[in-house]
Amino acid sequence: MKRLLIVFLALLICVPSVLARKKSKKSGVIENNVYTDAKYNFQVTILENWEAKLQKPKKMHRLELTQKNHEIPPELMQFPSMAMVPVLNFHIGEVDMPPAVYVDSLVSKSY
Repeated sequence: MKRLLIVFLALLICVPSVLARKKSKKSGVIENNVYTDAKYNFQVTILENWEAKLQKPKKMHRLELTQKNHEIPPELMQFPSMAMVPVLNFHIGEVDMPPAVYVDSLVSKSY
């Protein structure tokens, strides 16, 4: 009886740790340098000198691209850490208005 109780307690301790190590889902997949979004099914080709980071699927922030070998302006060659690294962030949101009205709201100063 004691052995059974010890085995049961060991399993009770081990099961949560196995579940915690489960890989979290991402916003999409990258195959052959092409990102395909899991929910919205759009695709983006990723250039070879860019690094991609997939985000969590429930966020509006879907993908982040960071340029690996960016050029440092000559005036910052002595201080390369001051040069800005090019980064592209892909955010997706759903709105309840037609595309033309939404674009107009983005460019309008008084919308």
